[in-house]
Amino acid sequence: MNKIRKAIKSDKFGRLTILVLLVTVIFVWTVFFQKPNSNLHIFFFDVGQGDAILVQQKSTQILIDGGPDNKILSKLGRAMPFYDKDIEYMLLTHPHSDHLSGLIDVIKSYHVKSILMTDAVHTTLEYLEFLKQIKDKNIPTSMAKTGEKISLENNVELDILYPDKPVAQVDNLNNTSIVSQLKYDKFTVIFPGDAEKSILDQLAQKYGNNLASNVLKVPHHGSKNGLSSSFFNKVSPELVIISVGKNNQFGHPSPQLLKFFENIKVLRTDEKGDIELETNGQNFWLKTQK
Repeated sequence: MNKIRKAIKSDKFGRLTILVLLVTVIFVWTVFFQKPNSNLHIFFFDVGQGDAILVQQKSTQILIDGGPDNKILSKLGRAMPFYDKDIEYMLLTHPHSDHLSGLIDVIKSYHVKSILMTDAVHTTLEYLEFLKQIKDKNIPTSMAKTGEKISLENNVELDILYPDKPVAQVDNLNNTSIVSQLKYDKFTVIFPGDAEKSILDQLAQKYGNNLASNVLKVPHHGSKNGLSSSFFNKVSPELVIISVGKNNQFGHPSPQLLKFFENIKVLRTDEKGDIELETNGQNFWLKTQK
């Protein structure tokens, strides 16, 4: 009888062990090996006072700016599958350190396949190091210009709206920013970098209602210098996202800008942390993570 009881216990233990192993395998597969779904994912990372945005379609990524330091590495580590070390497209809107610095760390840690930037002139050691890394790793680089497109799967396109001419002679680096519009079926979002009012007014006049988008990443961290009523009215977003550092020394976002958006949904990285937007081209969903 004791032998029978021991056999039954052993059998139950064996089944339990198999069940635990099966659950573990499923969990590991789900977390580490499952491929991203076919929806478009856009991550607005909380990198403090700076910008870093990841556009992800399946296993293809566009990284727009990298924030002020190496925080971007941990952000990418969470957003991308652990086995994916490729960044297909890197876009530097302009060479201010709060957009640039993290990209240097990304180039050192990932295989960056191509870089889109401008001919803006900047002589900081940081920017020179960025250019050196590009040269050392022989990364294909091109200068952004109006009409250029980056195409992903499922007809996802990133259209370059600005600059429309070389910007090497532009004194204000903010106004050398690449402005782009991401389109996926009926969903659109605009990324204006740190472009200020004069440039935004030009874009409003040039593109008119073609600027209309579901989502706007607010220019220049919500600075009053980026407040252009003509531009915002043409974009007419249902959601605006502000990438800004908590208790920053610049007073961003400005009270004037927040008042302008008082009837629109506003999400801020200093309040919500990382903001993930997922869309199927028709509807979109939001997640936030501190």
